[in-house]
Amino acid sequence: MSVNEFVNLNTAEDLDLRMTAQLAVHCAPILKDVKVANILTVEEADFKGLGYLLRGTGISYRFLKTEGGKAILYLYRKKRLQKLLQDAQVRAFLAGYGYGTKTGDCEENAAEVDMNAALDILSAHITLFQNGGGAFPHEIGIFLGYPLWDVQGFLENEGKNFAYLGYWKVYRDVQGAKNIFRRFDEMKEQALQELMCGKTLREIAV
Repeated sequence: MSVNEFVNLNTAEDLDLRMTAQLAVHCAPILKDVKVANILTVEEADFKGLGYLLRGTGISYRFLKTEGGKAILYLYRKKRLQKLLQDAQVRAFLAGYGYGTKTGDCEENAAEVDMNAALDILSAHITLFQNGGGAFPHEIGIFLGYPLWDVQGFLENEGKNFAYLGYWKVYRDVQGAKNIFRRFDEMKEQALQELMCGKTLREIAV
């Protein structure tokens, strides 16, 4: 039985399994803790119980945008994301797109990007775009863990002239990106096999 056949056969009346299947198919790298975050568009009504399924997995989530029953679901590993946002080059890049910083109590915490505030801004940028009031927020690549140089390369080249296409458009370090993509594929295969063996989302996530 193929994965699609399994999903179609077993998730029609089982909402928890349907959520688990969608996450296993589209978000395996974050379930297996090899990626900072994943994003997907879902039926909002189907994912109201997601918090219960994710309990104990170390994965957080929020809806960046909802409209007409559809929701943009962002899943992330808090520690990974905060570490990413603390990078000086990332902070400087995001500052150019309106992402502010907070001043900490000591020098090492100064100018640290507030993770929740940053996600609020990202959500606002997405909403602005979908309402026809601005450009698509391509800085979202940072929040998905794409290398800064590839996000910058995409913007500078308007999405053209990329050296390789995988989970994102690669402009530098093609071999490094291929290794990452291969790892993502391996995690997806593993998650799907575990799903078909009857494991729960908590058992699939590491």
